[in-house]
Amino acid sequence: MSGGGPSKDTDKKKGVSYFVGGGPSSGQQVDAPADSSSVKGMIDSLFRSAPVAASDGRSTAPQAFYGYGRRLGHTQANSPFISPTALQERTVNVRVYRDGYTIDDGPLLSMDSPESVEFFESVREGIVPARLTAMYPITKISLRLIDCMHLDCKSDVRFPGTGRRLDEGTSGGASKAEVNAEMGAVALPVDARPFEFHEGEEQAKIAIVNLFGERKEFKVNPKRHTVADVYGLAAAYANVHLGAFKLVVRDVPPRQLSDESKTVDEARLSNCTVIVRTL
Repeated sequence: MSGGGPSKDTDKKKGVSYFVGGGPSSGQQVDAPADSSSVKGMIDSLFRSAPVAASDGRSTAPQAFYGYGRRLGHTQANSPFISPTALQERTVNVRVYRDGYTIDDGPLLSMDSPESVEFFESVREGIVPARLTAMYPITKISLRLIDCMHLDCKSDVRFPGTGRRLDEGTSGGASKAEVNAEMGAVALPVDARPFEFHEGEEQAKIAIVNLFGERKEFKVNPKRHTVADVYGLAAAYANVHLGAFKLVVRDVPPRQLSDESKTVDEARLSNCTVIVRTL
């Protein structure tokens, strides 16, 4: 590739794809659509550095060691083989708009928040942001930045109201204030089942990590609440519809929650952390 690089006139007529940052085996691919405008501040420097990173001639082929290892040290028996750990691979799409950015077509996020500044600083340094590693643990992540600065994000308008139970005013169950406080004042999606927590029953906690790596603890009754109830909590907290995501328990190895008829106790979820992942 010549040192001059593509001209500005050519860039305006045709979309350009660049490779950004990272070492010999990692980085981010940047897709700049036609007529894309520059990004302010840090994001602007990130996109402007893309042609430089693409023209340095470094190979992007993986250079990892594949094989088996032996434990060091003298033992009476032969040292066992240590198998390599196979990581899942995932490409995460980050679209940058005039009015914010999205992660994997999620809700629009502001670029002015401290979390967003930290996010793009990590991207500029060629590091996978902590928010993504929390969303997809034990995963090899490839980050793809897409320049949509010439567009405004057309996000769905969320229902701003609150929900009411059909049996409101009857006795029994937890109070509305307790349920709303536990749910963080987030209305349940229309396809989620009502959730009630009873103080008089056995209690446990479940931590849920949403699609942005944010973590929140919920109180449950492990003998009565089921995996389906946990899916309802996750749907409300992550603001996604049931059936559009799966729950993975942070365990060794990670395990997916599939049998929704099991109770929290039967599914061994008490005091565990579950992660929301899109299908």
